[in-house]
Amino acid sequence: MAAIINANLELLQDTANILSAGQWAGAGIHLTKSEVGPSPTTLLADLLAAEATFTGYSPIFGGLAAAGYFATSVYAYFPAFWQALDAADPNEIYDFFITDSTNTILLGLGQLDQSPWPMLQAGDSLVLSLFLTLLAGVANTLPSGV
Repeated sequence: MAAIINANLELLQDTANILSAGQWAGAGIHLTKSEVGPSPTTLLADLLAAEATFTGYSPIFGGLAAAGYFATSVYAYFPAFWQALDAADPNEIYDFFITDSTNTILLGLGQLDQSPWPMLQAGDSLVLSLFLTLLAGVANTLPSGV
């Protein structure tokens, strides 16, 4: 089974710092095998505890394919592809999340539009393309404790 998934992403970083901090350049895209559910209070530890384990899975770091500034917005594009290699550790995928390159800062999270997505047997695959565009003046901040 394969599909291209459209997903909504909740950003957890101030727009003015989204690219200039350099955290997004080596960002990693991760998947979860249980539904954590994106919210402003979701913790990185909860997402890491639910991270996918199917054979062939690993987070994709350095996934930022393009980034830059327009006159009124900041944009970024993350393409990602995973494929199950066997049926030894089947997963159903619900959420995705993005961390910095050190895997210690949660930059954003979201839920697949078509979840759960089966990664149950060899050949099951998932293509996730995230397009991020933030308009000038939009700010999202981390909740306390994240």
